[in-house]
Amino acid sequence: MNLFERRVLEAFAKRSDPRVPDLSLQIGSVVVSKREETGVGWFTDFVADYQPASRFTGALTGISAGSAGSTAAVGFALFLTDGVIDCLECFSYQPNYQSNQEQYLVFED
Repeated sequence: MNLFERRVLEAFAKRSDPRVPDLSLQIGSVVVSKREETGVGWFTDFVADYQPASRFTGALTGISAGSAGSTAAVGFALFLTDGVIDCLECFSYQPNYQSNQEQYLVFED
């Protein structure tokens, strides 16, 4: 996983969602299986050899990213299946989406 994806996953983990109490422990075990650019964002699929504490299936939201001093440029949804990180979606809030993720700072909505 690249540094930006790691920062986004860590931001989700920092929120301490009770549905996925061990999210931070999973970050070191996930491996990217596929990336897909959509033109207005991207999807990163993961595989993990991890036995989760919960069986939550669904999406976590509420994390965004943007340039310093600006409004959010992109938002994220983190999908979990049976408690395991499955997919990270990045979607653009603006028509001039830039795929250069390193320029963005990650923050909570």
